[in-house]
Amino acid sequence: MNEEPNRLTPKSLQVLKLIAAGHSYAQIVDSHPELNYHDIFFAAEEAVWLDEKLGSEPAARPSGVSS
Repeated sequence: MNEEPNRLTPKSLQVLKLIAAGHSYAQIVDSHPELNYHDIFFAAEEAVWLDEKLGSEPAARPSGVSS
């Protein structure tokens, strides 16, 4: 029996870390040929799905990040 993962895939984590570091979508696909726009959208979808699955409470925002 296959269990659904409770973690982001490595590719999604890589994409989300780049976005969190301030990179634009264009910068991501231009500087990482192994990534494309579909990977970016999948990473967002996967993060939302995982958040809904785990029912997590909102995390504290890092300093300097506004709502």
